[in-house]
Amino acid sequence: MDEVSRAYLVGKTCRFLNECLIADPEAINKLFNTQIKCNEMLTNHPYLHTLYKDGEYYVTVLGLINGMLGPKRIARHVKDGSTIEFKIDPIN
Repeated sequence: MDEVSRAYLVGKTCRFLNECLIADPEAINKLFNTQIKCNEMLTNHPYLHTLYKDGEYYVTVLGLINGMLGPKRIARHVKDGSTIEFKIDPIN
């Protein structure tokens, strides 16, 4: 996928996530706050983004989405424990 197509896909995904957040913030927050323990083999996947805390690996929905999107990623902005919006990560 070329960079223009990837940028379009990332933008479209970000808009979609924000629409879902507006439609049902409680459901989207529950979904995106969920962290599932995973094994080291999964966390070593070259595209999947995982968390490591307290000696365990965890996979999240956003980690899976960002793994599919590649270099340009979506960031989740949280305030007081709740997602307030999704944005394209400016670092990438």
